[in-house]
Amino acid sequence: MKPLRQTLAVTAASVMAALTASPVLAAAPPSAPEVCSHTTLSILPPPACIGSFVGGLDGSADEIALLKATWALDFTYLGRSDDADNGPFLSNPQVAFNGALEFDEKHSGQLVLGLVSAGKHSYYFVNTKRNLGGLVFSSLEGVATTPQGNPFALEYAALYVATVAVPEPGSAALLALGLVGLAARRLRKA
Repeated sequence: MKPLRQTLAVTAASVMAALTASPVLAAAPPSAPEVCSHTTLSILPPPACIGSFVGGLDGSADEIALLKATWALDFTYLGRSDDADNGPFLSNPQVAFNGALEFDEKHSGQLVLGLVSAGKHSYYFVNTKRNLGGLVFSSLEGVATTPQGNPFALEYAALYVATVAVPEPGSAALLALGLVGLAARRLRKA
């Protein structure tokens, strides 16, 4: 007869092997990561995007640095739709999976719309000459989804606009003088 200690060790090992093989304790299969392009915006050409990332948006230096590194532009954070005054938006839309985001003033040029859902976010880069009063977004599958692949509802949106460097008056004057000098030199050669 086996000693009691050996019997208990074999029994414990058998129970652990059975439990770890049990489908009840097996880990749920991971959901496919969200791809930002699964959410579209109502603008042509379709915007470039990056994401989905974990966390919210608040205009931090890290967010601005990521946008600059991605699109080689400087950006200014204008605010969020869930701010007390709705930031640069008319309201914070209460939508299930898709909807419209209206700006409180029209925007053109280069801007980034950040969409946040279930503690995740994606960024959408828009470059337009049109004056946009807002954007419509499709399903938030590109931001956050359940393990079954269903999108979560929008929590809020954030808006960033590209800032254009304006030369200082002294630099602009020097540039103008240089151009005048170049033109005069060409005239003398002709």
